[in-house]
Amino acid sequence: MMLFDKAAGYAQAARAQLQPDRLRASMRAVHTDTWASLAVFVVATLLRLNHLALPQDNYDEGVYTASLQALAAGHPLYAQVYCGQPPLFLLSLLPWYRLFGGTLFAARLGVVAYSLVGLAAAWWLGRLLGGRRSALIALALLAFDPLYLAQSRAVDAEAPALAAMLLAVALAVWSWQTRARHAGKAGLDDAGNVGVSMAWLRTQWPILWRPALVGAVFAIAFMIKLFVVPALIPIAAFLLVDGQHLKTHLWPAGRAGRLNRPDTSLRRQASRRNAQRRGFPRWPVSASPLGLWPRWPVIAASAGSFLLVVLVVFFAQADPAAEWAQVIGLHARATGAVGSRLDNFGTFAGAWWEAPVVLAGIYAGYLGWRQRRWLPVVLAAWGGASILVLAVQTPLFTHHLALIPPPFILATALLPNMGRASRTARRPARKNAEMAFRDLRVNLRGLRESSPPIPLTYIIITALLLIAAITGIQQQIAVQQQPPVGMLQAANDLQVLTQPGDLVVTDDQMIAVVAGRPVPAPLVDTSLVRIASGALTTQQVIAVAADPRVTAIVWYSGRFDRLPGLRAWVTTHFIRVIDYGNGRGLYLRTPPSVGPPTG
Repeated sequence: MMLFDKAAGYAQAARAQLQPDRLRASMRAVHTDTWASLAVFVVATLLRLNHLALPQDNYDEGVYTASLQALAAGHPLYAQVYCGQPPLFLLSLLPWYRLFGGTLFAARLGVVAYSLVGLAAAWWLGRLLGGRRSALIALALLAFDPLYLAQSRAVDAEAPALAAMLLAVALAVWSWQTRARHAGKAGLDDAGNVGVSMAWLRTQWPILWRPALVGAVFAIAFMIKLFVVPALIPIAAFLLVDGQHLKTHLWPAGRAGRLNRPDTSLRRQASRRNAQRRGFPRWPVSASPLGLWPRWPVIAASAGSFLLVVLVVFFAQADPAAEWAQVIGLHARATGAVGSRLDNFGTFAGAWWEAPVVLAGIYAGYLGWRQRRWLPVVLAAWGGASILVLAVQTPLFTHHLALIPPPFILATALLPNMGRASRTARRPARKNAEMAFRDLRVNLRGLRESSPPIPLTYIIITALLLIAAITGIQQQIAVQQQPPVGMLQAANDLQVLTQPGDLVVTDDQMIAVVAGRPVPAPLVDTSLVRIASGALTTQQVIAVAADPRVTAIVWYSGRFDRLPGLRAWVTTHFIRVIDYGNGRGLYLRTPPSVGPPTG
């Protein structure tokens, strides 16, 4: 009866909230920036769902969709289904693939969903770091960024990995901002030390579960795609920063009073803090050189959950040895085998439209350095580390560059706040850490406070949005106006001349995907990287193609030309029924019962 009364009370309160007057009042109370963010999110969603089932000449999409098809048929990952990505990429898309009909559209729909999670995480990050306006800017810039938009509609690992990465960073900021509120309840003293007792777990749980969640979510991102490693910079900064320890451990005491002070509303507070700090020793005996030991519970919680998730996911696969060889060994052997680091300059230049947002992010980091604001500096350093990681990677493809925009976009989103020092003072959960980093910047002789003109800031952001929107829309129009006619014709021929259950060996898996024909699990990936690294040989292809269930071979992209002796074997055991020119053709094991389509 009590539960019924409570439910009735909740229902009555809900009905009261839905009254027209209250509903209108609630809607009027919503900030304009929040409504604008909601509108941007809706437009971004519609843009990603536009022509989602349209086939494209994207080799990686064909590989991963064929891999999902093999997984859905019951073949274990790595043991039979070859995959060069960590396991959570395909495993995270598999439910979407099964639920929505096992098609290319179903796989893309899963990627769209995860990309929207990434947009929500970017909005949350902007909200935590700079308020509603920064959240709107971060959401809009990332939603229409050409690289992120393209990867949000493609069956690749980039969008899911970036979504989990952004969520992990947002959780780290959230953990950082809420740590001070729970520190007193958890039994920490002024120096941040933790006393060990029988009730240790109970007292520390309000602080430790958030860093543990950060580590687990970042482990998910890492097990989707390994290139998210640079995000450790902001995650470590937000998890380890403690105002008291930065103030006493990271720079000499007593120098700041002799330097020029920033002309901000916090000047007198900084002066008092510096005066108090002069009596502190530089390297306390009770702390490690970087002052990290007092934060050991946070480090242990985050690193422990990260390692736990990684190990559980890794050893949950059917063949961990094959998993290591395909995810790690393949890329180690491919370094230098396909392309060179000099080729990376051309790849970076090909994505020229990302240069303005990178420059804007660097500008925000520079202003943060000048104004002693550490948040944009950390975000710009994160972006710089991402560029460095991609610069040394071989081979480097354009879709890998999607790692670069998010950190620079987040740094750019803080530009409207750069001229308002008092805004950070109204954030008590961040005041100590920001003041500490501000003091560190004050100690750099010769630098003075500078603020960007607010109109210039919004001119920069508007220009970035226009560049992103125009480039992204042009890319989508080009995709719709230039369908891969040759690939679609080959898929149509394959669909007419084979049966639905027939296995097809091909060096362009998108043809089999569009035709609705399964690919043998060991040959879902016949990429140049796998061939050049020696992970795929002529003998392996012949061993699979000799299976009587393989009724057709589509020689189309030219990748099979890199396997010596394979064409001679194929022409001996199969019949070429269609010649597409330039060495391309459709081969059948037996003569077709019907002729190829005409017209």
